[in-house]
Amino acid sequence: MQEPPPKIAPLRFGMPSGPQPPKPLPPVPTDEPKSRRLSLFQLTNETCKWPHGNFPPFTFCGHPVELFSRYCPHHRKRGSTKPAVLKLPQFIAR
Repeated sequence: MQEPPPKIAPLRFGMPSGPQPPKPLPPVPTDEPKSRRLSLFQLTNETCKWPHGNFPPFTFCGHPVELFSRYCPHHRKRGSTKPAVLKLPQFIAR
């Protein structure tokens, strides 16, 4: 006796079936200025406070900051992101 053929999910309007690989992350900007490697005690109100390194001794960027900012123009762009849209489950959204 023959086995029935396996069931295949139909394509919906050209949409691929099954899980899709995640989208690649955007490239990290390569125009990063060379860090001045300031220590915590060398920071002032006019120096960028972007940290460098994962282990002591921790250092900071140290380049001049933009007005009313803690970071230089490069790190301000790198650190800012678009606000995420909060999607609530249906039982909460009602």
